Amino acid sequence: MSATGLRALENRVYRIIRHPRAAEVAGGPAADAALESLSTSEFCLVVTFRRDGTPVPTPVYFALRDGALVFESDSDAAKIARVRRDPRVRVAACTSRGRPQGPPIEAHARILSGEEAEGAEEALARRYGRTRRIVQRLRPSAPGHTYVELRALSAADR
Repeated sequence: MSATGLRALENRVYRIIRHPRAAEVAGGPAADAALESLSTSEFCLVVTFRRDGTPVPTPVYFALRDGALVFESDSDAAKIARVRRDPRVRVAACTSRGRPQGPPIEAHARILSGEEAEGAEEALARRYGRTRRIVQRLRPSAPGHTYVELRALSAADR
Protein backbone atom coordinates (compact mmCIF):
# COMPACT_ATOMS: atom_id res chain seq x y z
CA MET A 1 0.00 0.00 0.00
CA SER A 2 1.34 3.45 -0.87
CA ALA A 3 1.95 6.22 1.69
CA THR A 4 -1.09 8.08 0.36
CA GLY A 5 -3.25 4.97 0.81
CA LEU A 6 -1.95 4.50 4.35
CA ARG A 7 -2.74 8.11 5.25
CA ALA A 8 -6.25 7.73 3.80
CA LEU A 9 -6.75 4.59 5.88
CA GLU A 10 -5.42 6.40 8.97
CA ASN A 11 -7.92 9.25 8.42
CA ARG A 12 -10.82 6.79 8.05
CA VAL A 13 -9.86 5.07 11.31
CA TYR A 14 -9.72 8.44 13.11
CA ARG A 15 -13.20 9.35 11.81
CA ILE A 16 -14.57 6.02 13.08
CA ILE A 17 -13.07 6.25 16.57
CA ARG A 18 -13.67 10.00 17.09
CA HIS A 19 -15.86 10.54 20.14
CA PRO A 20 -19.47 11.48 19.26
CA ARG A 21 -19.32 14.52 21.57
CA ALA A 22 -16.39 16.06 19.63
CA ALA A 23 -18.83 18.06 17.50
CA GLU A 24 -20.26 19.77 20.62
CA VAL A 25 -17.27 22.11 20.74
CA ALA A 26 -18.43 23.79 17.53
CA GLY A 27 -21.72 24.98 19.02
CA GLY A 28 -22.66 26.85 22.14
CA PRO A 29 -20.98 29.75 23.85
CA ALA A 30 -17.22 30.03 23.91
CA ALA A 31 -15.32 30.54 27.14
CA ASP A 32 -13.44 33.77 27.64
CA ALA A 33 -10.32 31.89 28.75
CA ALA A 34 -6.64 31.92 27.99
CA LEU A 35 -5.11 29.06 26.03
CA GLU A 36 -2.93 28.35 29.09
CA SER A 37 -6.06 26.76 30.61
CA LEU A 38 -5.38 23.80 28.28
CA SER A 39 -1.92 23.14 29.73
CA THR A 40 -2.96 20.10 31.77
CA SER A 41 -4.51 18.31 28.80
CA GLU A 42 -2.43 16.02 26.58
CA PHE A 43 -4.65 16.71 23.53
CA CYS A 44 -6.77 19.56 22.30
CA LEU A 45 -9.69 19.50 19.91
CA VAL A 46 -9.21 21.93 17.03
CA VAL A 47 -12.43 22.72 15.18
CA THR A 48 -12.00 24.11 11.67
CA PHE A 49 -14.83 24.99 9.29
CA ARG A 50 -15.64 23.81 5.78
CA ARG A 51 -16.75 26.29 3.09
CA ASP A 52 -20.40 25.60 3.93
CA GLY A 53 -19.75 26.29 7.63
CA THR A 54 -19.79 22.64 8.73
CA PRO A 55 -17.47 22.23 11.74
CA VAL A 56 -14.76 19.56 11.59
CA PRO A 57 -13.27 18.60 14.98
CA THR A 58 -9.79 17.06 15.10
CA PRO A 59 -7.87 16.04 18.24
CA VAL A 60 -4.19 17.03 18.03
CA TYR A 61 -1.03 17.03 20.13
CA PHE A 62 -0.15 20.61 21.03
CA ALA A 63 2.25 22.78 22.95
CA LEU A 64 1.92 26.23 24.47
CA ARG A 65 4.52 28.76 23.35
CA ASP A 66 4.66 32.51 23.96
CA GLY A 67 0.98 32.74 24.89
CA ALA A 68 -0.12 30.78 21.83
CA LEU A 69 -0.98 27.16 21.13
CA VAL A 70 0.98 25.38 18.38
CA PHE A 71 0.36 22.09 16.61
CA GLU A 72 1.69 20.25 13.57
CA SER A 73 -0.04 18.42 10.75
CA ASP A 74 0.69 16.96 7.33
CA SER A 75 0.96 19.74 4.76
CA ASP A 76 -1.73 18.14 2.61
CA ALA A 77 -4.19 17.58 5.48
CA ALA A 78 -7.68 18.95 4.96
CA LYS A 79 -7.53 20.92 8.23
CA ILE A 80 -4.54 22.85 6.89
CA ALA A 81 -6.47 23.74 3.73
CA ARG A 82 -9.43 24.85 5.88
CA VAL A 83 -7.16 27.00 8.10
CA ARG A 84 -5.60 28.64 5.03
CA ARG A 85 -9.07 29.54 3.76
CA ASP A 86 -10.68 30.46 7.09
CA PRO A 87 -8.44 31.16 10.11
CA ARG A 88 -11.40 31.11 12.52
CA VAL A 89 -11.15 28.07 14.83
CA ARG A 90 -12.36 26.78 18.16
CA VAL A 91 -10.17 24.83 20.53
CA ALA A 92 -10.89 22.83 23.70
CA ALA A 93 -9.14 20.33 25.95
CA CYS A 94 -10.01 16.77 24.97
CA THR A 95 -9.10 13.09 25.19
CA SER A 96 -7.18 11.27 22.46
CA ARG A 97 -10.51 10.37 20.81
CA GLY A 98 -11.77 13.96 20.93
CA ARG A 99 -14.16 13.85 23.91
CA PRO A 100 -14.27 17.49 25.11
CA GLN A 101 -12.96 18.10 28.62
CA GLY A 102 -13.66 21.78 28.85
CA PRO A 103 -15.39 24.69 27.18
CA PRO A 104 -14.32 25.84 23.72
CA ILE A 105 -12.13 28.89 23.20
CA GLU A 106 -12.47 31.03 20.06
CA ALA A 107 -9.11 31.48 18.35
CA HIS A 108 -7.41 32.72 15.21
CA ALA A 109 -5.07 30.35 13.34
CA ARG A 110 -1.89 31.29 11.51
CA ILE A 111 0.41 29.07 9.45
CA LEU A 112 4.01 29.26 10.63
CA SER A 113 7.15 29.10 8.53
CA GLY A 114 10.90 29.41 8.93
CA GLU A 115 12.19 30.08 12.43
CA GLU A 116 8.67 30.21 13.84
CA ALA A 117 7.99 26.66 12.60
CA GLU A 118 11.30 25.49 14.07
CA GLY A 119 10.32 27.03 17.41
CA ALA A 120 6.96 25.26 17.27
CA GLU A 121 8.67 21.91 16.61
CA GLU A 122 11.03 22.51 19.53
CA ALA A 123 8.06 23.25 21.82
CA LEU A 124 6.26 20.07 20.69
CA ALA A 125 9.41 17.95 21.07
CA ARG A 126 10.05 19.40 24.52
CA ARG A 127 6.48 18.67 25.64
CA TYR A 128 6.10 15.13 24.25
CA GLY A 129 9.72 13.93 24.08
CA ARG A 130 10.12 10.24 23.28
CA THR A 131 6.39 9.73 22.68
CA ARG A 132 6.47 12.26 19.86
CA ARG A 133 9.56 10.72 18.27
CA ILE A 134 7.95 7.26 18.30
CA VAL A 135 4.67 8.52 16.83
CA GLN A 136 6.55 10.46 14.12
CA ARG A 137 8.42 7.30 13.08
CA LEU A 138 5.26 5.19 12.95
CA ARG A 139 3.32 7.66 10.81
CA PRO A 140 3.24 7.01 7.07
CA SER A 141 5.61 9.28 5.19
CA ALA A 142 4.00 12.61 4.44
CA PRO A 143 4.79 15.29 1.88
CA GLY A 144 5.83 17.63 4.67
CA HIS A 145 4.73 19.17 7.91
CA THR A 146 2.90 22.41 8.53
CA TYR A 147 2.94 24.14 11.89
CA VAL A 148 -0.04 26.20 13.02
CA GLU A 149 -0.26 28.79 15.77
CA LEU A 150 -3.56 29.57 17.52
CA ARG A 151 -4.13 32.76 19.47
CA ALA A 152 -7.25 33.19 21.62
CA LEU A 153 -9.68 35.92 20.63
CA SER A 154 -10.97 38.26 23.28
CA ALA A 155 -14.72 38.76 23.65
CA ALA A 156 -14.37 42.08 21.80
CA ASP A 157 -12.65 40.40 18.81
CA ARG A 158 -15.37 37.77 18.27
